[in-house]
Amino acid sequence: MLLIERGEVPGSKNLSGGVLYSRGIQRVFPGFLTEAPVERRITRNYVSFLNAGSSVAIDYKDARLADPGHAVTVLRSKLDAWLSEKCEEAGVMIMPGVRVDRVLTEGTRVVGVQAGDDEL
Repeated sequence: MLLIERGEVPGSKNLSGGVLYSRGIQRVFPGFLTEAPVERRITRNYVSFLNAGSSVAIDYKDARLADPGHAVTVLRSKLDAWLSEKCEEAGVMIMPGVRVDRVLTEGTRVVGVQAGDDEL
């Protein structure tokens, strides 16, 4: 398997992070919440809707959000570096510094990518 990364190292092109809903990734990486470089667990959601003259907000707190960890905040550069290490441990070859210009298909099947004049 091959992981193609545009940046010099995985994650180097990411500028920020955000909320990662982590139940799915925990199935792939069972130790995700203790091993991965997460910033914090989300235990409260506060959402505001604004217009020029008014606002309405929803404040949702629930202990179930944090147990066992429904969502976490992450910085993508840190998380992507960790994920690339996990990929290498699984035998994936990482090819950094490659911009993919298009996906190559045969029918409905992806068979490669075009990067500049090269087809991989």
